[in-house]
Amino acid sequence: MKILRIMMACTVLLLTACGGGDGGSTTDNGGGTPPPKPEVKSTTVMAMDFKKTVPVNPKIKRINLNLSIYVASKEKKPLALEAVTPISRNAQCKVLDINPDMLQFTVSPERAGACDYRYTVTDGKESASGIANIVVTAKAPETVTSRLALLPADSQLPTITKALSLGDTLSLDLSTAPELSAGLSAMTNPLFSEATITYGDGTPSLTESGMLTYEAIAVSSTVVNYYVLDNNSTEDDRSDDVVYSGQVIIDVSGDANTAPTARDVTARDIPSGNEIEIDILDFQGTGSLVDDAEGDDIQLIAVITSNAAVNLSAPNDVTNTKFKFKAFTHGSRTITYVVYDHNTDGIATGTIKVQIGYSAAGDIVFNVAGYLKLFENGLIGGVSQSSRLASKIEKVNTYLKDNDKTVLSITNIGMHNFALKISDESYIFLGDDVNDNIKLSNVKSIFFKDYLTSRKTVSDIFYVLFNDGHVKAYSQPAYGNHAYGIAEVKAFNKINFADVKNAKMLDTSTLYLEYTAASGKENKIVTMHWNGKIIDKVIILNEKTLPCMPKSVNDIFYVDTIRYGLEFMVSDSANKKVCIYDPESKYDFAKTFKTIFESKGIIKQESARSIKTFLSSDGTLYAINSILSTPKVISENVLDYKVGSLFVAYTKFDGSFDGFSFKHLVYGAKDHPGGLDISPNFTMMTTSQKNNIKFFIVGSDSVGFITKDNKVAFLTQKGYQEPNKEEYLWLKGDRNVGWGNQFHKPTYYQGGNTFIALNKNKHKWEFFSPLEGWNGEFTCKFNFSDFNQDKLIEPEILTRCNVALFLNNGMQGNTKLSAIPIESFQDNEFLFELTDIDNDGMSNSLEKDSCLKVSHIRKNQHFWCTYPSQSDTDWDQVRDSFELSHDSLSDTQTSNIKEKLSDSWTDIIDTYKDINLDSIPDYLN
Repeated sequence: MKILRIMMACTVLLLTACGGGDGGSTTDNGGGTPPPKPEVKSTTVMAMDFKKTVPVNPKIKRINLNLSIYVASKEKKPLALEAVTPISRNAQCKVLDINPDMLQFTVSPERAGACDYRYTVTDGKESASGIANIVVTAKAPETVTSRLALLPADSQLPTITKALSLGDTLSLDLSTAPELSAGLSAMTNPLFSEATITYGDGTPSLTESGMLTYEAIAVSSTVVNYYVLDNNSTEDDRSDDVVYSGQVIIDVSGDANTAPTARDVTARDIPSGNEIEIDILDFQGTGSLVDDAEGDDIQLIAVITSNAAVNLSAPNDVTNTKFKFKAFTHGSRTITYVVYDHNTDGIATGTIKVQIGYSAAGDIVFNVAGYLKLFENGLIGGVSQSSRLASKIEKVNTYLKDNDKTVLSITNIGMHNFALKISDESYIFLGDDVNDNIKLSNVKSIFFKDYLTSRKTVSDIFYVLFNDGHVKAYSQPAYGNHAYGIAEVKAFNKINFADVKNAKMLDTSTLYLEYTAASGKENKIVTMHWNGKIIDKVIILNEKTLPCMPKSVNDIFYVDTIRYGLEFMVSDSANKKVCIYDPESKYDFAKTFKTIFESKGIIKQESARSIKTFLSSDGTLYAINSILSTPKVISENVLDYKVGSLFVAYTKFDGSFDGFSFKHLVYGAKDHPGGLDISPNFTMMTTSQKNNIKFFIVGSDSVGFITKDNKVAFLTQKGYQEPNKEEYLWLKGDRNVGWGNQFHKPTYYQGGNTFIALNKNKHKWEFFSPLEGWNGEFTCKFNFSDFNQDKLIEPEILTRCNVALFLNNGMQGNTKLSAIPIESFQDNEFLFELTDIDNDGMSNSLEKDSCLKVSHIRKNQHFWCTYPSQSDTDWDQVRDSFELSHDSLSDTQTSNIKEKLSDSWTDIIDTYKDINLDSIPDYLN
């Protein structure tokens, strides 16, 4: 029983922590001592073992790994990352940084390899530990494509199981192991690397040629992790190595005993998020999975798996044969169970394979009418105010099913339209139009402009780069209050733009085309002129026609192709040189700004329908609208700002708030024949009110605040108002600052000026419409009390008075919205709570907490906020998890101003940036 007590100590560690018992490691020459066993006894904190693969990237020094979807508190307490300790001894496995509150640690992705870490999380009272298996690998080269069927899709080689008696030595040549023969034969030049014990006892040794040696020094079941590097015949270059993981499970029994036999079986499918209990002696009607020739009593002493939560049902019961299992994401899992026979130390392991069903989690992409959702099975659904969208979604899903295809990603390309990337690399364009869905093949990428603050009444344009290097332009014409269809831009497409390597959209009507040096072609700027009805002229500029054009264009500062002909400025990649194209010189904005831009540098710019703003590195805020003939200095000493339809709101270095409005006239209002100005009136705020702002967001014609005493307040043309004396934790707006000029018939692209806030004491969401009742118009009602908020993770304003309610099981709580297909969004009692409803690699609780912390923001503090329901919170087509992994969430400005203030979501537009330095625009990652 002494041996049993030792094993029970390991069991408490492994199972309450969901993996990760005793562990040791060696380098290839076999040194090393197992690390001490941490005593982890939590029954309320869970930490999974997990495997995560990241791409090798020698150009960046660090990458962040978030653990939030692998840990949980049964009591719903916030967790912190307490420690991360490398088990592997390789120097590249060094932990560079730990961020406790974000449940994140940082490692280097510069070289291919694999590392095992033991991590510990705590709720402040209890702790739990798990094993993180991090694989840094290159993609398999095209030269082995024909052999990829022999290689594991998940880079996990088949597990090998061996049985030993106490005192024996295992000598196993992995290079000739039958279990690995198919995979190894498909590799170019496999090298074995580092054997690490993540559970059990002993010290293994592994040579590069694959000889594994292990001495059985204790009765136990030991898990040895090893890695194979396929170095593709470039021994000195670890940046192109493809890494594969493998496991050897070694059962060590007493030498006088016949060990029990444990069978390998397959379990029934399990719904995502559902916890089940499995009895190894009464398995799903099959009976016992364990046979013991000597008739010994059997005890289940350990359960090991990855990317799932497991724990013994009764870890201190020597007769226990049951365990509990729960997984939150679709896919197969292999559970290794370890049994002990209570005679003279018989040990055996078996495996149970389970398939986790599809959940209701999925990527959600918004546009002006609603959102599309990409489910785990590769099909789509949608919630929209458009009655036409339902038939479009049904047609897409029917096509996918009939042709055995799936959707890989969804892109909002403006107006009511989406681009769906299909598994055969084609694109389907879907939206609120009168035509059938449009399908394009051989597409390399799509280029578009951010439509968050620039929803226009005219044709919005996107571009398609085909695999053969051709580029075509397509428009989305708008008629009245609706956007219909997708049409070719004939003036652009009749020109043969070929041999294009890459492109960057500088504005909705301006494209930067990049060519390879071998093509002999110069990079070009292509911009179009709209005459009020159609695009009637295409202008092509290169280094010959525009000598000042930078070799690498970073951004475009100003485009006006409607009122003033054409005028713009472009900057180089460092924002240090500005080049002007101004053929008509009607309003010389560009020349006025050139000296300012080149001497100070521009660190931020934003634009809406009729206002463009720039912030210089010394904190000077400039603005231009379509009426001004000269730029206006709005304020100096500006820390950060946000733009509405025709106003700018900003925070200054001293922490005070202010703003400036141009007139926004809407017509048709009673008693206002000359138009009614609805811009927010900043002059009606007192100095004390401006100094009491903790946090603000903008609508199209209003500003919402959380004050320093946690009140909600709003600024409109009518002035500053606090609707009640309650305290609030979180404020969100409709995020549409589109401009319109009709009082009674606001266009679909015009902002609704509605807000929702989370009450601090009631912990319930409330709806606000600060413009409501003005001249009997702007009426908007939404009553949260009509819906149950018990399962509510987060609400999101869709359009004006429509609010989506995202539930913790991935369903839609607002039954009044039009959802297609209804069964994919309708809540029911058979669904279970999910840890990550938007499938972005960050847990619901972490993302929700990140936004609640916004209410505590103070000057000089960085913060970030991502929404639990949206995998791309800032709508820049770059996933939140990608931004987080590359330190971009809090990097709101690239400037010499170290004090930063941001809006309520991740405020970095990474669409065409390259934050991971892989020469690929971030949105294509």
